[in-house]
Amino acid sequence: MFKVCCYNFNKSAAGLSVIKKLLNYKTIIVSLIILQCIVAFVINLNTQREINTFIAHKTKSSEVEYQAVYTKVKEQSNMIFQGNINTPTVISIFKNANTSDKKQQNIIREALYKHLLPNYKKFNKLIYLEQLHFHLPDNKSFLRMHKPNKYGDDLTGIRATVEYVNKFKKPIDGFEEGRVKNGFRFVYPLFDEENKYLGSVEASFTIEAFNQALNNELHLSLFIIRKSIVHKNSWPESIIQNYSEAEISPLFLLNTTQYNDNALAKVANIRKHITSEIKSSFSKSILTENAFSLPLSLAGKTYLLTFLPIKNSVLNKVTSYVVLITQDSVLNDINEEFWILQGIGFLFVLILFYFFYRNQINHENLLQSKLKYSTIINNVKDYYFIYSHDANGIFTYVSHSITDVLGYSTEHFLKHY
Repeated sequence: MFKVCCYNFNKSAAGLSVIKKLLNYKTIIVSLIILQCIVAFVINLNTQREINTFIAHKTKSSEVEYQAVYTKVKEQSNMIFQGNINTPTVISIFKNANTSDKKQQNIIREALYKHLLPNYKKFNKLIYLEQLHFHLPDNKSFLRMHKPNKYGDDLTGIRATVEYVNKFKKPIDGFEEGRVKNGFRFVYPLFDEENKYLGSVEASFTIEAFNQALNNELHLSLFIIRKSIVHKNSWPESIIQNYSEAEISPLFLLNTTQYNDNALAKVANIRKHITSEIKSSFSKSILTENAFSLPLSLAGKTYLLTFLPIKNSVLNKVTSYVVLITQDSVLNDINEEFWILQGIGFLFVLILFYFFYRNQINHENLLQSKLKYSTIINNVKDYYFIYSHDANGIFTYVSHSITDVLGYSTEHFLKHY
């Protein structure tokens, strides 16, 4: 009689199989989610590293570019000083200014103004020379070529570079806020033929001089200055005329006298899109007093805002920033590459999931098949046993029912027959 006793076994095994299968699927899904997170993290890490490397390179390039422009302007200032100011004629006119009465000072001032006016106009037009400003040894203004009727005011506590030159009698240069305008100021001591100290003179170049050199088809430049410095040094009417609030920080003012209409439109559009994130990053970055760059997204394009710190040469403190605004396709390319890699990573994980899913299904089906036939074979009793052998007649398998039929154990039968 052939007996198959498998009904109850299959019923309980099926329940266990379902639970085991669910646990296996859950493990696979969790593992793949973790893998996807790792892939996304690695791609994001590499992309951020690439962006940071690019931004660091652009920042350094901008620093080099700015320094080259500054060096050129300084050379122009030295040329003006040596060729047009530190001359016997100018020294002869100015030498008695400090010791003369007011009436005589007015005569000296007018003579100095008339003598320098032609060259001043020429340099103002050609290389954006804004000021030729003479100062007496006590730091009082003697002659402003750009405002000849404004003189006699004490610059102590206002113009650190003037104080420095009058005190140490050696030249100094740097960016500085003044009564009327800010500028890149080159201040020189003046001596007569007997080496007697007469006072100081500055050649001051406007921001426009730097903008002309820095602005090109690649980027636009602007200047922001600390509000506290402007309010301390400038006349109220000059503040109204030259500045507006800087959206990026309440601590700074934007110099607005440097743009043509086209540039003004570009600057206005960018100012409207300064995000709170950029403002926060700016506030943190200025604490280092180093150059830095921040990305800005606008109308599907990515701009780089590079902030170059400008220090007061006497106080050695950052008082303003040159801001270079650059549209660069590299950042867009990096972002596009990032999303492409994320898509490829996600597709890779999906393929892995499908592979593991099919493998698990095949494995489950194989186990079910083996379990089914093993149960049938091992429950054959009484008169039947099942066996297999190879081509040489050597037994390779015998069912457990051989014990009931012949009295041999499977191990004994396979060993001896």
